Amino acid sequence: MAYKEKQTSTSAGSFVLRRHTEVQEFVCDRDLLPRTAKIVVHWTTPEGIERKICNSCYGFLVSHP
Repeated sequence: MAYKEKQTSTSAGSFVLRRHTEVQEFVCDRDLLPRTAKIVVHWTTPEGIERKICNSCYGFLVSHP
């Protein structure tokens, strides 16, 4: 496996944090900024929409219900 997973849920939806062994390049679906990180968060909104977000946006969503 190329990554480790951690799952969590809040009123903002469910989150799967994936810590990759290599740096990943992606565009955060929440703030629309290009990111380079080992941690990529897969967010499923309460409406069932799946998004790939950065660790910063994850932290904001978890701390602001």
